[in-house]
Amino acid sequence: MINRSNFKELVDKVLDKLSELETLVKVNSNRVVILGDLHGDLDSLEKVINDYPPSDWLYIGLGDYVDRGEYQVETLERVLRLFLQGSMIPLRGNHESYIMNETYGFMDEALPLLGQSLLHTIMHELFPALPYAALLNNRILLLHGGLAKGLETINDILKLSKHDDEPSNPVAFQILWNDPSDEVKGFVDSPRGLGTYLFGPDVTMNFTRRNNIDLIVRGHSYITEGYWRFHNGKVISLFTSSSGPYSLSKPKVMVLSGNELKIIDVKSRKTVDTITLS
Repeated sequence: MINRSNFKELVDKVLDKLSELETLVKVNSNRVVILGDLHGDLDSLEKVINDYPPSDWLYIGLGDYVDRGEYQVETLERVLRLFLQGSMIPLRGNHESYIMNETYGFMDEALPLLGQSLLHTIMHELFPALPYAALLNNRILLLHGGLAKGLETINDILKLSKHDDEPSNPVAFQILWNDPSDEVKGFVDSPRGLGTYLFGPDVTMNFTRRNNIDLIVRGHSYITEGYWRFHNGKVISLFTSSSGPYSLSKPKVMVLSGNELKIIDVKSRKTVDTITLS
């Protein structure tokens, strides 16, 4: 049961802690669970927590915690509490935006539970304060959407401003919205709409070489199998929801244990793929 007063206290504490983070979070750990889009799938999140206890693992969320699913407010609350405990780094997704929340369900679910004032704070202060990306062990770049026009180095992400609602900065916007494609070269206009792009394998190859990284892990795309390899395996797309319209999907997470990266099926707990870093 959601308690409005307790939720407000939680949000205030999270905002204080988020103020300490930059737009790019650099992480060094060999016990990490990476989660793709959750979209209100509290059940999948709780399964992950049960199998990989927060006392032993660090979670990194790739964004899209709300909209579309059945337990959006509860999922967001769980994510925020994990962040306060120091067990999770929640990155921003394209659905951490009031324009998306007006259309895809979070506003409708949250308004009667949290009230107008707190909902406004979440959409216009909390969501824009989330980091855009994380760099894991200097080898893996984690973000929601994809590489952007004008993003030359990973440290360029540090130049992006927090508290940008939409966001209005085109690089920040594309980090949340762009998609990889094996069928294009360079950047090509995306069917998602104005200002969004598909980026090809050449973009990934040049970026990974220039920045001396091995892998890009992102969310953003509904993939029934829960994950997909793009660009000769240099880009991995994760999806961790079977909630709402995604009931047919098979949620996956990526688990880093030591030097080994595995794709794990959330429901069966089986390893379905192993990622080899170069």
